[in-house]
Amino acid sequence: MVRWVFQQGNHLVTCAVDRDLNGSSYAVSVECNGQSDNAIVEICDSGVVALQRHADIATALRGHGWTLVAYTRSRTTPRRMRPLVGRSHAA
Repeated sequence: MVRWVFQQGNHLVTCAVDRDLNGSSYAVSVECNGQSDNAIVEICDSGVVALQRHADIATALRGHGWTLVAYTRSRTTPRRMRPLVGRSHAA
């Protein structure tokens, strides 16, 4: 559903919300430097709760100096991510 990539120096953090395969819950995941085997995943019963959790994590990352560098609306490969270079965004 939502996948944002944040950068601080040479480090990347991906924060995502995905619906599970049977559509009954949502996973909020945080992955550091593309290491999905070390991802932290929280399961939420509703999309609203999952998206609020994603927003809370994004706010915390920005508050600690991380910059949003790419985003997508669905699960995708990195080459299809939309870079934010050259765009201005309100924090």
